[in-house]
Amino acid sequence: MIYNCENNYLDNLENRRLSSVLQGKIPWYLSENKSLLHHILVFDSKPTSTFYSLLEPIQKKIKNEINEAVFYMLLSNPTQKKIIDNSQNIYEENSFIKLIYHIDSSDGYTEIFSKEKIPHTQNRSITIDNQLNTGEFGPITSNFSLILKVLFNK
Repeated sequence: MIYNCENNYLDNLENRRLSSVLQGKIPWYLSENKSLLHHILVFDSKPTSTFYSLLEPIQKKIKNEINEAVFYMLLSNPTQKKIIDNSQNIYEENSFIKLIYHIDSSDGYTEIFSKEKIPHTQNRSITIDNQLNTGEFGPITSNFSLILKVLFNK
């Protein structure tokens, strides 16, 4: 598998529930990159957040152990620079798959192999071998973009 895109990844109710919680109740943490907020749900296969249950619909679909899961809020940036760069991946083993889930739509995009640009479209997933480089570019005109990145065992 190089990568796979799937529209309508979750049912619409689950997608709206995620979006609602992420825009209202979940605490966000400022990253070193000031254009990015994050909330870690799972690290090193261990839940780290009381919002872990938000992963339940994703877990049902992938059916494998989740090694890492993080919600990101990419903030608007007029230069549309790369905000998340996975070219220096700490999990380089080929035993992992990366899922990038676009919770909402914006004018940001996911870049694959520094070539292909996949727009942030609500309820779209991208599944890709973890060894392949991806990057996230934040929105310009939209206020923010919400994504979930999940690393799981093959």
